[in-house]
Amino acid sequence: MLKNFIEMVRKMEFVVLDTETTGIRNAQVCQIAVVNAFGKVLIDTLVKPSVPIPPDATRIHGISDRDVSGALNWLDIAPAVFDIVYGRDLIIYNSSYDLEVLQFSDRCWGMFETNWNSRVKSHCAMLQFAAYRGLWNLGKGGYRWHKLEDACKYMRVVQNDAHTALGDAEATRRLVLAMAASPKDGLE
Repeated sequence: MLKNFIEMVRKMEFVVLDTETTGIRNAQVCQIAVVNAFGKVLIDTLVKPSVPIPPDATRIHGISDRDVSGALNWLDIAPAVFDIVYGRDLIIYNSSYDLEVLQFSDRCWGMFETNWNSRVKSHCAMLQFAAYRGLWNLGKGGYRWHKLEDACKYMRVVQNDAHTALGDAEATRRLVLAMAASPKDGLE
C-alpha cells in the first residue's frame, strides 16, 4: 500500500485538498484549498456555511462568521472543487474526515448526487505517513496516527499558516514529497 502511494506521488500528477470546518461532527466547509503536485494553487477560498461557525472552531482556524459573510456558499463552490479533483489522484491528510465534511456540506445545501467517497480517487496522507513512520498502536491494532504538525516535524517539512486550508494543503504536499524523496527500506 505505501509503496504504491510513493509511486503515485513520484508521478507528480496528484492534487492535495484541505478544508477548515464549522466543527468536528456534522461539520460544513468554511474554507477550502486545492494545490497541485508542484504547489500551484488551484482553489483557495472561504465558504459561507449554512450555519454559524462555533467559537470553538474559530479558536482553531481563526475563521469567523464575519470573515465568511461575503463569501460564496457551498452550493456555488462545490462544482468547481469537484471539477478540479475529479479523475485525479486526490491526497488529503485524514481523508475520511474531509470527505465526510464535503458530503455533509452537500447534504446541507440539498446536493445529493455528488457522493465524494465513490466519485473521487482519494488517498489518505495521514494513514500513509502512519505506515511510513511505522509506530504500532497495540490498542488499535494498526499504525499510530500523527497530527499533520507532528508528521511535518518528523520529516523536517516547514509548515506555514497551520490551520488554514491552503497552509495545510501545502504542508501535506511537502510531506508526501518528502516521504517519496526518502523512502523507508524495502520501498524502492
